[in-house]
Amino acid sequence: MYGFRNVDATDWQIIRKIVPDDISNRIKDVSFNSFIKDETEYATVIVPILDYKGSNIGFIMGIRNFEEYQNQLQTVIVQSIWSGFLQSIILMMVLLIMLKSMFNNQISDNK
Repeated sequence: MYGFRNVDATDWQIIRKIVPDDISNRIKDVSFNSFIKDETEYATVIVPILDYKGSNIGFIMGIRNFEEYQNQLQTVIVQSIWSGFLQSIILMMVLLIMLKSMFNNQISDNK
């Protein structure tokens, strides 16, 4: 499959909140930024468009919402904690079974 594909549609209401009005005057070089807006982390990449004289005539901006990745990270953390907890319970049960069998063997040997 060749050509371009649309991954996400642009939500201009969010873009207007994120991008400051004077950004075209401030951008002189490629910049990478990350910030949190309304408890959601965003990452931006801004590439200026220059004419042959080197003056800024515009820019290209890419913005990515990291909410999905944050949810995945929180899920992995919770699963890891529960997995460790369950492993410790199983280990303690195995240890108790081993100790019980050792003491039962000692008692039966003494009789």
